[in-house]
Amino acid sequence: MDNKQELTLREAAEAFGVSTQTLRRWIKDGKLQAELKDSAYGSQYYIKASELPSAEVREVIQVDRTVDMKALGQLIDQLLHTQRNEILVSVESLQTEFRESMQQRNERENQLLKELSEMKEQYQVLQNHVDEYIERRAQEIPEQIRTLLESREPQKHRWWPFGQKNGRDKEK
Repeated sequence: MDNKQELTLREAAEAFGVSTQTLRRWIKDGKLQAELKDSAYGSQYYIKASELPSAEVREVIQVDRTVDMKALGQLIDQLLHTQRNEILVSVESLQTEFRESMQQRNERENQLLKELSEMKEQYQVLQNHVDEYIERRAQEIPEQIRTLLESREPQKHRWWPFGQKNGRDKEK
């Protein structure tokens, strides 16, 4: 940021790291002091540089540390060994879970196959009953029809539906 005494709203927003709308809201709420001045583009807010939070400059001291490569290598080996053991435990757990799941699946499959076999047997028994019934009825029905036809007396029907007065109506 350059050494200006006053900043425009956009410059102050960049310095604060907020939007210009937020700064306008802060000005309206009294959280930030600003002055409204005429400029080439109309009225514009100007904020004093002293209103911005000052950046503290701290002295940076470089520390020279030497790294013990042997200790670092041992630390890495220890971390890798720990991670490897955790992974092995997870894999063993997953294998056990998979075996149990497969066993349950196989048991369920066997149960379903048994039920299917029983249903096929029941179907076959029912099919045999239906076939026997159909065969029996196929033999009974013609016999019943013959019996009905034999027991039935021939009925005399008039062929002329109106009252017959011409001498043919003597059967009454």
